[in-house]
Amino acid sequence: MGYERDDYMRRQEAEHAMIAMRTPPAPRTSDSELARLQRERDYAVRWANQSVQMLQDAFFPVADALRDLEAYLRHTPHHNAPEAAAARKALARFDDIRTATPPASQGE
Repeated sequence: MGYERDDYMRRQEAEHAMIAMRTPPAPRTSDSELARLQRERDYAVRWANQSVQMLQDAFFPVADALRDLEAYLRHTPHHNAPEAAAARKALARFDDIRTATPPASQGE
């Protein structure tokens, strides 16, 4: 039984060696290619951060209008209570979006 196991192991090793000989080596990435990929990554991170900032800036006027609406509805008669609650809910959602911070970029 030991002979069969040894024979099996030798055949497995030979098969793996043949496969390794037929498999081409992985291409190496040149320094210039790595630098290009890094520049593209940095550009993508900057673009994403600018996009997030533009979206946050767009929410400021809307959030301010919702605050004004909520304050107005809070000081009006009782029948406006559902509208004031809806304004508070919308304002809370806008505040959550506005205060969300984009992921920190590593290159900046």
